[in-house]
Amino acid sequence: MRTKTFEEVKDQIAREQATGLAYKVVDDRMGEMIAPMSIYQSEMRAYQDAIALKVRNAKAPDPIDLAKLGLEFGFEYGITGMVDQESIQAAPIGSSFVMLGQRNQPFSFAMLVNESSGFGELRTPITSLGFTGGNKRYLSWKIDESQPMTPSVDSVRDPIVEVWRKQQAFKLAEAKAREIAAKVGSASLKDALTTPEEKTLVLEPAVFTWFNPMFARQESNLQLSNVELLQPVDDAFMEAVFSSKPNDTVVASDSNKTVCYVVQVVELTPSEALYEKFASAPFEGVTTVSQMESDRALQPWFQNLQKQLGFRSE
Repeated sequence: MRTKTFEEVKDQIAREQATGLAYKVVDDRMGEMIAPMSIYQSEMRAYQDAIALKVRNAKAPDPIDLAKLGLEFGFEYGITGMVDQESIQAAPIGSSFVMLGQRNQPFSFAMLVNESSGFGELRTPITSLGFTGGNKRYLSWKIDESQPMTPSVDSVRDPIVEVWRKQQAFKLAEAKAREIAAKVGSASLKDALTTPEEKTLVLEPAVFTWFNPMFARQESNLQLSNVELLQPVDDAFMEAVFSSKPNDTVVASDSNKTVCYVVQVVELTPSEALYEKFASAPFEGVTTVSQMESDRALQPWFQNLQKQLGFRSE
């Protein structure tokens, strides 16, 4: 432990001093963007009610150009194309959390996929916060939704072929990753790579935990942490990393099996007695995690039992 010099921390101090003002500017701009979106939502509801009542000359509200609106206030515009929770989790916005106020627990943006009323209703402006990559802010709304259906094979043949190709490509990527990991061993990852192109692929994410500490004391809502610069990862990735020792090199993939990572563990902090500390933790320790895994294992069985007995949730 030592006291850092001012030169070492001046950039950090300047950034912290500017953060509060920057958040205020972003909040104000998001509020100005939300206003016309909310007006459009209300007008669209009125129009749909008029159509249902067969009102003559009912006029649809003029659509909002979100791309133009975002550009006006300095935001980047994009379309998620979200279909299910897995697909949206692969997008940057999928790792953000929706904040409903200080008294309400935040929840994952991906949960809105299956929500069709209330906060997940069509054209409801939604703000969310990403905890990695500079605490990015997102403003979004759902413009359409469709009911589950079973498509014909011919109508989805191209997507099936694309999935098969990705699966085969992943096998090749995994084999290459294991080859690189074997070559690296306990040496420096950058030193073991031979070409400039390979060296540019090396990523150095910030320090991360297995579970998101923000949810550590919520027994039923433990969530994996996001790893900066990487695609969303799963328990298998975390287990491969946290069961390793410093300087070990392991192979692990993202949750969607689209990227295969060669991971070299730099350090575990604190380095002593991690397992003992986890085992003795009153909330975020073994008891909570085992309960979470138990619930996860029982849920499919319970849903299948309900289906067999003819129960239906309304």
